Amino acid sequence: MSDIEILHGPNQPILGEYHRKRLPNEKGTRDFNPDLFKKYPWTSFQMSTKSIVCFPCEKFLRDHSFAFSNWEKPERLAKHAQSNSHKLAMSKWIALKINKRQEISVLVQLDNAHRDMVKKNRAYLRVTVESILFTAQQNIPQRGHSEDRSNIGQDSDVNRGNLIELLHLRCRDIPWLAEKLNSQLATHQQWLSPDIQNEILNIPSDLVLKNISKAVGKTGKFSIIVDETTDVSNKEQVSVCLHYIHNGQPAETIQEAASTLRRNS
Repeated sequence: MSDIEILHGPNQPILGEYHRKRLPNEKGTRDFNPDLFKKYPWTSFQMSTKSIVCFPCEKFLRDHSFAFSNWEKPERLAKHAQSNSHKLAMSKWIALKINKRQEISVLVQLDNAHRDMVKKNRAYLRVTVESILFTAQQNIPQRGHSEDRSNIGQDSDVNRGNLIELLHLRCRDIPWLAEKLNSQLATHQQWLSPDIQNEILNIPSDLVLKNISKAVGKTGKFSIIVDETTDVSNKEQVSVCLHYIHNGQPAETIQEAASTLRRNS
């Protein structure tokens, strides 16, 4: 027996005519009264035999003995409903329906909980990405000498770096952010480590480079200037300046990279 059969229940169609009969000792004809479906919800109309059968008895007890087609004696339905075998079948049917509803209820709750978790995680990721991109756009160093990422929502006597202090500031305007930062830290999923920061910055950087590459390839006209110098740590810093045409206007971008080579002191 499939779950679809149980959830669908007995076949109780509302028809203009079921199986009209001319009964003995009567001048007219008589047909099944569909109001009996409401009075006896276990009744099921069987199309092949044009008779009423007991849905729970057939499905749960494999008992096909009951069939009602003598429309002038509906008391047979009441008599069958009082039989012990029918009551047993009904109890099994009701118990299974309750279990199915509970299973569906649990699945709905799990699905809703998953949707809520995904929604909250996306909102949290949006805040962290916006904060990281803001510091990059404003050319603000993100990291500090002491980056204590616990209790970011609370004030600290130690400067925890621009990114963490920015998140601390945003906790004042976003009621759930402080609690979310602490819970994410407990599960090691705060997404604020230096590696994650660099990964988040590399994603838009790659997108910008792809767009520039498309623009350069579209016009086919560009020029490149490469220069290098040594910083205070005696490390070579190389800058690449690309001059190209974008939407009919001249555009310029500079990419800086630190060389792995060191000059001899």
